[in-house]
Amino acid sequence: MTDFSEIYASKLTTAEEVASRIGNGWAIMMDTAAAQTPAIISALTERVKQEDMRGLKVHMLVDVYPYEFFADNSLDGKINGCSWFSSAGARKAVNGGWADFIPCYYRDMPIMLGGYDVDAYCIAVSPMDKHGYFSLATTASCVEAYIC
Repeated sequence: MTDFSEIYASKLTTAEEVASRIGNGWAIMMDTAAAQTPAIISALTERVKQEDMRGLKVHMLVDVYPYEFFADNSLDGKINGCSWFSSAGARKAVNGGWADFIPCYYRDMPIMLGGYDVDAYCIAVSPMDKHGYFSLATTASCVEAYIC
């Protein structure tokens, strides 16, 4: 029987390591609310500030966390947000022109998502169970368009 905990431990990494693998011009997609990965996005934002990175676009379905690229227009052109359901966190940036808004109905998202090329899909998952499975929980609403 495979020991999934050993495989899991060998692949465990930090948010900074994940952010170091993202390249210029990448499109990153995140799902809604609790499925988002604020630690990875914060690490990526720090990397953008430290290095000469440009053209990153972070798509998110509901912007529930106070991501820095929505608040700091000096990051415009380096890392920009794209909110699919512009809530309070993104409105200042959308209205200021340094973030995008894609109006959509939730029911239309599977069709709409098929039109976007994404370089990285970041999603939070549950801890691994004894069989090596993770749960995407109830917030994984657009993951099927990319990994299924």
